[in-house]
Amino acid sequence: MPSWREWLGLCLYRLAGLTACVTSAYATTDVPDDLNSFAARQDNVYYWADGSTMAKTGWVNRQEMPLDKVPAQVQGAVLAAGNASFY
Repeated sequence: MPSWREWLGLCLYRLAGLTACVTSAYATTDVPDDLNSFAARQDNVYYWADGSTMAKTGWVNRQEMPLDKVPAQVQGAVLAAGNASFY
């Protein structure tokens, strides 16, 4: 049966290992300089000559849409979920 000193040594050894893992993960994580540009990214949309969509490429699947094209029910749902006192 291990003594209390061995258990304490084992716990401290594991704590040191966990601390080293968290520290290395924190040091190697890259944070974007400008978070607003990351949030505003859109995918690329290519159109045929007649105006129909040919292809969409990019890392994100979103496009900017004018507010008048968004239905009023969707606007209300987003406001209710995010901030009811917006208006």
